Amino acid sequence: MKIQELKIILSLSIIMFSTPGFNLARAQDSRLFGRTAIGMEVGTWKPNKLSTRNDVSSILLKGTSPYYGVFFLVPAPGDWTLRGGMGYWNQTTIENVPDTKSVTILHFILALKQVIIPEFRLSPFVSYGFTFYIGSKNETNIKRIILHKKKEAGYGANVGAGFDFLISTHWVAGLEFCYNYVKFNRVIGMTEDYSGPKVSINLLYSF
Repeated sequence: MKIQELKIILSLSIIMFSTPGFNLARAQDSRLFGRTAIGMEVGTWKPNKLSTRNDVSSILLKGTSPYYGVFFLVPAPGDWTLRGGMGYWNQTTIENVPDTKSVTILHFILALKQVIIPEFRLSPFVSYGFTFYIGSKNETNIKRIILHKKKEAGYGANVGAGFDFLISTHWVAGLEFCYNYVKFNRVIGMTEDYSGPKVSINLLYSF
């Protein structure tokens, strides 16, 4: 991670912890983390097969977009919730594949999430999920003019962990680290294996 990016993260952390009313004590409503909720996320996804040493210190892989996602949560028995959602990721720099201009991956997930300390404002969680992917590549001719899109289906699973923070009665912010296992039936772009870590910032609204 670059020094400038680290400074930004530290500055945001200082602002959050110095905000009046910030408290890690018990939440007034211990059921908050188990309610029905909708959310969105933005983050970075780094497939191992596409990563190089130069990418270790950068937030995004060269030529890729951030990962964007939307999701919903519904209560399940105990401290568990059921999570469903979809995400979007795009790669526009395709090396050594002359007939492909870009790759887009749509990510669909169904997972179980467990909040470890649901009665506290700041609580760790774990999640386990199954995933389905639709990958499409823009195939081009020798002049790099897009001729058509070719789609492939993929499957996978993921395991994750992170923290949720209760902002107010209905709003929750989260930080999530997970590993995506992703396999396509055929090569799409530079590889058929897009497995790798994903880190995202989440914002949820609970009903």
